[in-house]
Amino acid sequence: MSTTMVAVCAIGLAPSNGTPPAPKPCLAQRIGNALPGAQYTGVGDPVGGHQQFNFAVNTADLAADGFTPFKVLGLFSNGYRNGSFFLQVHVNGQNGAQLSGSSGVINVQGHIDVFNPAAGYGSGLILHGTWDLGIGSLFFHHSARLDPGC
Repeated sequence: MSTTMVAVCAIGLAPSNGTPPAPKPCLAQRIGNALPGAQYTGVGDPVGGHQQFNFAVNTADLAADGFTPFKVLGLFSNGYRNGSFFLQVHVNGQNGAQLSGSSGVINVQGHIDVFNPAAGYGSGLILHGTWDLGIGSLFFHHSARLDPGC
């Protein structure tokens, strides 16, 4: 890995208390860049093959950028997604909180799904269910092995 890549992967935000910035994983940088106005707040535990990264975001900014609540079978909202089919940023409320009905600044966990269930006219839902949920939950439940590289 080159020195430039190491430097890019170590980008951090300075805490407000004046302590030196903590390293920020380069994947968190990619997710933060996709979330308008996001403030990085730390790293969560990996779940279902995906490392979780914590952000504070404004729901109005998400909606203006094309993120919409994703409803599972039209019943409940489990997160926001934008429109791409492959390697999709997905945000959920932290600690399992639902995002529907939220407004203002909210705390979310973000990760990159391999397949987007909200795209592809059904194929996205099938591939996401098989790969991101099935394989990720069964074989990589407490790891980030489904995540793309930087």
